[in-house]
Amino acid sequence: MACWAQQAAPPTRLKLNIIAGQGAVNNIGMRVAAQPGVEVLDEKNAPVVGAEVIFQAPVDGPTVVAYGGSQAQTVKTNAKGQAQATGFLPNAQVGPFRILVRVTAGNDIVEGVINQSNGQGPKGTKVTANKKVIWIVAGVAAAAIAGGVAATRGGDSAAAAAASKKPVSIGAGPITVGGPR
Repeated sequence: MACWAQQAAPPTRLKLNIIAGQGAVNNIGMRVAAQPGVEVLDEKNAPVVGAEVIFQAPVDGPTVVAYGGSQAQTVKTNAKGQAQATGFLPNAQVGPFRILVRVTAGNDIVEGVINQSNGQGPKGTKVTANKKVIWIVAGVAAAAIAGGVAATRGGDSAAAAAASKKPVSIGAGPITVGGPR
């Protein structure tokens, strides 16, 4: 946990609104996570542009991990005062966790928390090699059918007759097992 999360934040004129990721359940089977996002406003409810936003996920237990293995990501707010993390992926541990958010704009600091959890998804959904082969075979079959229909609808009846007499075979091709791509 970051040390700044345990310090009292100074009084601020900033307002922090969570706009993405609050209460999300990340699917560890499909390696899909809801990306946290915030909106930063000043005391007049105007967007704060260029504020630094740090999204800090836990370093152990159920969590999300950014590219390169980091649990923290720093983003600047845009013209709408919004900032969103990108590239967070869930780890393999099921359970709830908190993403700490710290916004700095000039001398003002505001902090918040985005609550998420990691889960299996609907019925532990995970795309397996067998399902991938089925989808590939279905795609090849659809293309073969479309080609046959196109050939028979053309103006050349001799070509259509020849196309309709040729047998069509569909195979899954070689199945290999390897690391992620």
